[in-house]
Amino acid sequence: MCAPAVSNANITLDFFQGFLKSSNDVVLDWVTVNETDADFFTVEKSNDGINFQHFATVQAANNNALRNHYRLNDNSPNTSSTYYRLSHTDIFGVTEVFNVVIIGQTVSQQNNNLAYNPNNVSNTQSKKISLFGKTFEDKSVKIYDAKTGQFIQEVVPGTTDNDIVLQNNLSDGKYLIRIENNTGVETRSLNVNK
Repeated sequence: MCAPAVSNANITLDFFQGFLKSSNDVVLDWVTVNETDADFFTVEKSNDGINFQHFATVQAANNNALRNHYRLNDNSPNTSSTYYRLSHTDIFGVTEVFNVVIIGQTVSQQNNNLAYNPNNVSNTQSKKISLFGKTFEDKSVKIYDAKTGQFIQEVVPGTTDNDIVLQNNLSDGKYLIRIENNTGVETRSLNVNK
């Protein structure tokens, strides 16, 4: 798994996002507001958010005076969730990994009416979230770091209690909660802050 590195390049990513244009077309967009010594961007693709494969390489504009907009299409996304990870490599060969974007059909889109609360937790609060709309029977809940994709925690909930207790040592940041059962996969975001 690729971990974030400090880049020698002066590059500022404004955003990296994606959306499902149709069932077989994902549009990925990213914008930089500063590029110096930039070489290329790499987009990786995954069906589980853990194991990524190379999807595309895009040459950097290397223009530090303008906003640089990049767009990429994936005409063969996974039938469930597809994870895309963006990284940048400078002319010195140093790579910096940015965030992960998740696109796809979710469990809630399959009429399971699954929701959770809250989506923001504080380090001073009890780190517990509750899932609503379905019992946990035959369900797997895994938590990943949203930036690196690193696996953090697996929760094996009971069939009668829909509460998930998170690790006390979760640092501030964004996390992905991946909920999987025999009807599909849903990935939601969770923010942890002080």
